Amino acid sequence: MSSSTDKMTLEEFRTLEKTQPAMHEFVRGEARPRSVPGRAHSDVVMNLVGLLWGALKGTPCRIYSETMQVQVAEDAVLYPDVTITCDPDDMKGRTLKSPSLVIEVLSSATQSFDRSSKFAMYRRLSSLQEYVMVDPESKWIEVFRRTPEGLWALHDITEETLLLAAVGTELSMSDIFNGMGSD
Repeated sequence: MSSSTDKMTLEEFRTLEKTQPAMHEFVRGEARPRSVPGRAHSDVVMNLVGLLWGALKGTPCRIYSETMQVQVAEDAVLYPDVTITCDPDDMKGRTLKSPSLVIEVLSSATQSFDRSSKFAMYRRLSSLQEYVMVDPESKWIEVFRRTPEGLWALHDITEETLLLAAVGTELSMSDIFNGMGSD
């Protein structure tokens, strides 16, 4: 294993993940412990997974929740809250490399990282078409969608439905925030 002054390699990170009970994200050679989500966060994630599972049934796409890794590069492995991939190569193993949609449910502990560094890392994925941030506290959703020119356009969701163009489905805002507990 690396000393405290050395950066960890991807191989060392994979060994850590196999031997430690807690999940870590791998960012620029450092293992970062993944925060433990609260009830509101979990409620929103489960609502999204349920809604999207039904919407994707019968398609080649699969939805995964918080325990599946997304490898962005040799120096970045992340655990999104919700991930959708349609790439057949992603249908085996625990690591996804070609997601088309990533959803992060924000919390006070993760919001800054999710909005900045994490989003910057996800943008390195050529397969990614949409990055969605859901704020359970304010019940606000922001969607960043890749344009045909490769730029990222922000769409604040103020209507009653969330359009997820990457997978051709719409979700009701009331269904996304249904039965949400408090942290």
